[in-house]
Amino acid sequence: MQNWSLALTFLRRIVYSLLAVVLLTGVTQRVLAQQPAESPDPSEMKQLPVPSVAPEYRGQQKPLPELRRVGVDMTQQHPLSLREALAMALDNNKDIEVARQNVKIAEFDLKGAHGVYDPRLSSSTYYERIETPISSFLSGGSNGATTSSDYTGTVRLEGQTPMFGGNYRLDFSSIRQTTDNQFVPLSPQYPTALTFNYTQPLFRGRSFDQNRRVIEIAKRNLSLTDVQFRQRSIDIIAAVQRAYWDLTYALRNLQVQRDGVKDAKDQLAHNRRLVDEGQLAPIDIVAADTQVANFEQAVYDALNVVTQAENNLKNLIAPSRTDALWSESVTPVVDEDVAGNGNTSAGIVVTGPASARRLRWDFYGPPAMPFALVNHYGVPEAAVVSTSGVVTPDGLARPGIGRAIAGTTLRVITPDGHLAEMGAPGELCISGPSVALGYVNRPELTAARFVVDPFATEPGTRMYRTGDVARITEDGNVELLGRVEDGHVVWSLAGEGAR
Repeated sequence: MQNWSLALTFLRRIVYSLLAVVLLTGVTQRVLAQQPAESPDPSEMKQLPVPSVAPEYRGQQKPLPELRRVGVDMTQQHPLSLREALAMALDNNKDIEVARQNVKIAEFDLKGAHGVYDPRLSSSTYYERIETPISSFLSGGSNGATTSSDYTGTVRLEGQTPMFGGNYRLDFSSIRQTTDNQFVPLSPQYPTALTFNYTQPLFRGRSFDQNRRVIEIAKRNLSLTDVQFRQRSIDIIAAVQRAYWDLTYALRNLQVQRDGVKDAKDQLAHNRRLVDEGQLAPIDIVAADTQVANFEQAVYDALNVVTQAENNLKNLIAPSRTDALWSESVTPVVDEDVAGNGNTSAGIVVTGPASARRLRWDFYGPPAMPFALVNHYGVPEAAVVSTSGVVTPDGLARPGIGRAIAGTTLRVITPDGHLAEMGAPGELCISGPSVALGYVNRPELTAARFVVDPFATEPGTRMYRTGDVARITEDGNVELLGRVEDGHVVWSLAGEGAR
């Protein structure tokens, strides 16, 4: 018993010792966790071996290679409008030609089916001589035989009727008979005959027969081939329009991508300057140079799209693979077909003061542009538009405003109130029924601007003083020169395209 007590006491001490060790360890860790860690010394961080990122990096500047296309001479430009492309496709496309020939074949088949009702005319002519021996003088022969001859001619007209399945036949025959028979009192003789026969089926073939069946089938085939031809034409036209505008988009996209390369290179040069000034990290040069490479890759992708779009269009409109069109660069040009039909023309409206050169070239373009720029002049006091004239690229210093529209009269009046001579400057005035009555609640300004036209044949005609200085040229057009401000003429060096 004493040994068991000693053993239990020893075990109890060991358990208590382990519990004390565990509690002491937990408390120590909790105390250490509450103590803050020491911050690193900045001087030690400066001594860390951190490598610099591309300090002397310079992207290799390479010019964009020449944008060529295999088999296409870029110097040979072929301007092509949508109308011309459609006309070439309808004339040269083989599928349309096959469909057109199928229509002609169906037309010939229908004519052939109707041919069964064409009347048939036949004729025959023959000569016959018969010598008959006789055994008795009562037979009428003088030399032991009688001789007879005849000339026979027959004509037959026959055919079938397109209704009720009947057929007809008309026969005419004429004979000249001669004989030496003594008992024949009349020789020669001319017997003739005219007969007409018509056969009408009562039941079978009266309402519908084989001939009419063939005709109906031919009609259906003709209608089918005509619809197929129209459908094929519509498909080709739609394909040409789609290819035409795909090429237009591809060319515009190519230009945008090339502009993107230029902008990316400008950005690269800008980043280099900022890096040299220390405002950007050198890594930004790498990013900008990568962007330049990406845009250059986009240029070649866009060029490939242009080639594919142009080949698709040429495949639809070119007459053959050896045609000169394949070696030319197609350039889409805008014509009146853009609006959807040939009766609608494109127009540009230019408003506000504009220099003559900008009005003439920025909006009108070179002389070969397929549209006309019409310059209108007018003021709100006289129905907005009072003149109209076509601006032509003739190199003049300023474009004219044209001539007065119907129902409007233009007068150039000198400061003393007389009509200016041809080519002499003066104040431009607008006269006619389009002139307003005046300004609302502004009687003084109304009296100054809205006056009675002293040169009109009808008394009481209103005239509006525009305040613009103009002159009438030898061809009858009006040219603006400046403005009258505070009683002084302010001359315009560039001119005013519209008011």
